[in-house]
Amino acid sequence: MGLRLWFSVVLVTQVFTLGLLTTIVQAEPVIESMAFEREGGAASLVIGTGEEIGFDAFTLSNPRRLVIDFAEGNFGNAFAAPRGIDARYGFFQPDRPRLVIDLGRPLGISQAYIGDRRDGPAIIVELQPVSEEAFEEASGWPDEAIWTPQPSTPPVPDGRIVVVLDPGHGGIDPGASVDGLVEKEIVLRIGRQIAEAIGETKEFRPILTRDDDSYVPLRERVRIAQRAGANVLISLHADTLENGKATGLSAYTLSEKGTDQAADAFAERENRADVLAGADLVGETDQMTRLLLDLSQRATAPESDRLAEAILASVSKKFKLLRTRPHRQAAFVVLKSPNIPSVLIELGFLSSAEDRKRLQSDEYGKAIAEALVEGLELWRDNADPAFTAPRR
Repeated sequence: MGLRLWFSVVLVTQVFTLGLLTTIVQAEPVIESMAFEREGGAASLVIGTGEEIGFDAFTLSNPRRLVIDFAEGNFGNAFAAPRGIDARYGFFQPDRPRLVIDLGRPLGISQAYIGDRRDGPAIIVELQPVSEEAFEEASGWPDEAIWTPQPSTPPVPDGRIVVVLDPGHGGIDPGASVDGLVEKEIVLRIGRQIAEAIGETKEFRPILTRDDDSYVPLRERVRIAQRAGANVLISLHADTLENGKATGLSAYTLSEKGTDQAADAFAERENRADVLAGADLVGETDQMTRLLLDLSQRATAPESDRLAEAILASVSKKFKLLRTRPHRQAAFVVLKSPNIPSVLIELGFLSSAEDRKRLQSDEYGKAIAEALVEGLELWRDNADPAFTAPRR
């Protein structure tokens, strides 16, 4: 029998309660309710569960976050938090659900335990105000909480041009969400349709960075392409706009300076996805490595531009493109492979009613897949042979 997930937040005397968020389709254990209560300076998180389950609680800084890792279970998909509270839930590893709650002020964990409530067991995390210095000192990664890649075997080269398709977001990172439509689900469905169409060709071989609701950090997506000997990386997204109206498909290539303020803001949001998911794991490379990467990326940039133009030329025969400069540029992390032509495709805007209707259609996904195959063929016919040759 499906059980329902509720999320409520209590701030002093005000209570914000969300309505029904999702129906749980998996078996026990389940989260029956969650409440984040603040009284005076202290705060507590109470998570009612169907049975006792293992968990780990810790804090992270820059930005300040409370993280709860559950040892087991699937408690439903991502949910929207009440106004003023930013919380995210989803799978961080295939077997590890994670809840991340932003903390507006430094709060240290004083106790974290399984308690008995009237309705059964509950995870209780009590927090106390601390200084910024104390919060920084106490925050950090438990060894077992750090994201680790799943074992994989690189594909055996077979002479085809390798196209890595990257459905954006996934797991604890849902991406944009409007009227029940979730970006990570839309781009995965369309990504699979594109992979199927590419797989039916003789010239191209598709590889997905994720083929389920998995969380994959941004730089790991690039590494997947590199390990696969990719000739091309295409990242798929469906964003929203908070201000203004836009509709239609667009393609982004890498540039440290964006096409405009909107492009820079889009890249900034996407590049912070790992941090907000509680997975800011990758440090900066040293100065010499950064210099070599920069030189290599400059050599790849013209080929990325050719790829983007070929895709847009093909797609424009069937679909509306973004009216103003459909070929755009911004500093997306996922486009920073030093030797793989990379393009981020904005399939449409969830903030547009017209695009939402289109993005929900299987026929749209199939048609986009056909157009992308035509775009890849057009690019192949005009590409520098060094970029279409086998990489491994």
